[in-house]
Amino acid sequence: MPISDACVQLAGDEGPQLKRRSDLTVAVWRNCALIPSSAETIRQELVAKGGAKTSVGQKMIGEMERTEQHSDSPCVAADLRDLDCVAGNAEACENARNSDPACIAWLNDSDTQQRLHCLSRAVHDQSCMAQQSGAGEAPSYFSDAPREAEDCRHIEEACLHTFDECSSAKDALDNFLKSQKPGAAR
Repeated sequence: MPISDACVQLAGDEGPQLKRRSDLTVAVWRNCALIPSSAETIRQELVAKGGAKTSVGQKMIGEMERTEQHSDSPCVAADLRDLDCVAGNAEACENARNSDPACIAWLNDSDTQQRLHCLSRAVHDQSCMAQQSGAGEAPSYFSDAPREAEDCRHIEEACLHTFDECSSAKDALDNFLKSQKPGAAR
């Protein structure tokens, strides 16, 4: 996935159904891979901050991906299929992502690119940068830290799809798949 127009034509009468399934699968990737608290979101925030290659960043990414066994991100799925990546080898993860056609398609998708650029801008926004630079310091009673942390969360979440958008995309794919089963009413 996604399926090419040439492949759709080769499929003959089944082509339109293959195209619809492909489109709905890509919609799930778009709407579900980058949602708040997903492993892919954590990874991409760390990449944007420059922390993905650190030992702490790699450990965090690995733990998040291992706990998200049924991820909607084709890239997390690629990582989970590579045992060296699962074991924490960052180079193996990069190779797994770079050799997986679904991951490459998702990463090159215009919606994904816009959201990744948005996340990069968000983590470099002044309210987020101030929060990061003050890490480890206890906020004073008169501090704006809680408000700045909330502003930062809103900025980052504006880049992400909502759980409702994800749920709608999954429902559309499920309904299509159910309609394709033999004996289903059409």
